[in-house]
Amino acid sequence: MLAGPLVGRILGDLGAEVINLESTSGDTARGVPAGSDEIGNDFWHCLHRDQRSVALDLKDPAGLAAMRALLPHVDVFVENFRPGVMDRLGLGPAAVRAINPSLVYCSVTGFGADGPLARMPATDGVIQAFAGWSEPALRLDGALGAAVSNTVADYIAGLFAAQAVTAALVRRQSAGEGTYVEVSMAECMVYARALCHSPGLLSPSTFVATTSDGEQLLVQTALGLAARLIAVISRQPGFEDLADRLELTTKEGRAEHADAYLASMREAIAQRPLAAWLDIFEQAGVPAAPVQSLDEALDHPQIADRGGVLTIHSTDGRTRRVPRSPFRFDGARLSSPHAAAALGADTAEILRELTGHDEQSIASAAGARAVDD
Repeated sequence: MLAGPLVGRILGDLGAEVINLESTSGDTARGVPAGSDEIGNDFWHCLHRDQRSVALDLKDPAGLAAMRALLPHVDVFVENFRPGVMDRLGLGPAAVRAINPSLVYCSVTGFGADGPLARMPATDGVIQAFAGWSEPALRLDGALGAAVSNTVADYIAGLFAAQAVTAALVRRQSAGEGTYVEVSMAECMVYARALCHSPGLLSPSTFVATTSDGEQLLVQTALGLAARLIAVISRQPGFEDLADRLELTTKEGRAEHADAYLASMREAIAQRPLAAWLDIFEQAGVPAAPVQSLDEALDHPQIADRGGVLTIHSTDGRTRRVPRSPFRFDGARLSSPHAAAALGADTAEILRELTGHDEQSIASAAGARAVDD
């Protein structure tokens, strides 16, 4: 739903032309009913803007033939199904690369193509639990919940897969042949977890406080930065003795006296407005940021004034703001302000353009059955 499509999103932001292949009933991630005139939700537009949409029934011989006819014309093929699905459709790596030997075929799965969990349905929280991401929070306090609320496993796997695909494309330049790239969400998350310092970003090194103007501010003093924070707070009226409290000079001491430590921090921060604290912490070298919604982040000058936001107008009449490509090449970003396409909007054009299909064969290829597992 996200890890595989994210590969296309990243490659598109790097300048690739991306074709999003869907079943004729539409991807469920669009968040709209099958057959609806609506294009998709905001998530869909962020993920699939600037992409062309082809809708084919791959379980129908005509749809599968159309897909196979497209393969000689593409450089990269990305799929995000459970192991075995693409082989059953006749579009596994061996079959596809037999048609186009120079193609880079990328499979993103939950647990990998083999092993005891290969067939297990994989969701983000399941992968987090398996790979050791949930355990630190549960060890600290079981009430904190079992998984990070955002889909970090999908993101990390998608990022790793996009890097692997670009490396395979570079290899093709010298070797002259394609590559089968396999990426497991579980292995990506185990890899990333091993690089995370335990206990990571938990309290009291990370905390949220409310400023005098009612805004929320997150402060983080990992990597030995707590001394800077204590020095700043000890200069606030009523907190002058904070720097003299020996129990707060070590990480272990702050953890043991976390309630008192955090109470002092929050009480002091409540005395000034957000803008004042951001200025103070910037000058002191203490990492801090306002706690914002996505819309607030898009509106912030740090993002908006640097050209980091696209306003797109979709054919369903809606206007949306989405993040632009985070990549700059010689100061320029490559993404353009095109909304996500309606389901199958480009099927006929692409089949005529790349494969020479006529109108009758195009209609036959775009059947009515959905691809499922």
